[in-house]
Amino acid sequence: MAAGFRTVAPDGLVGLVDASTQQGRLVPALAGGGTLVLLRAWDSASAAGDRRFDESGGSQRPAAPASEASALGGVPGREIRSRFVTVVEALDRPELLVRLRDLAERGVLTPRVATTLPAAQAPEAHRLVAGGGVRGRVVLTF
Repeated sequence: MAAGFRTVAPDGLVGLVDASTQQGRLVPALAGGGTLVLLRAWDSASAAGDRRFDESGGSQRPAAPASEASALGGVPGREIRSRFVTVVEALDRPELLVRLRDLAERGVLTPRVATTLPAAQAPEAHRLVAGGGVRGRVVLTF
């Protein structure tokens, strides 16, 4: 997957959001100084905070301070950071949801919707999600 990103961005991506638990496999797609945003925890251990990775994405250790230069994969300045983001951080910040809505309405953010179901079919929506393999969100309409 990382190689595919590199065909489009040969110098690497500045940032990448991982919503599909690819985790370390995406590290090679990032440019030095890039950030990998994780929407799901890295593993059963807490994924909060920054991490630093080796070139393969296989090694995980606490990140050095931003001011500290480091080498990744033998290439100076190849510091890659990750940030675990969870909705819990925004539960008391409805303005963030409004901002997301505004971005979607302007076409800046395009959410992937797998299917839309009426609220009365919530049990079916739950079965779809629990079954796995759904690409995109199952949206209930009210």
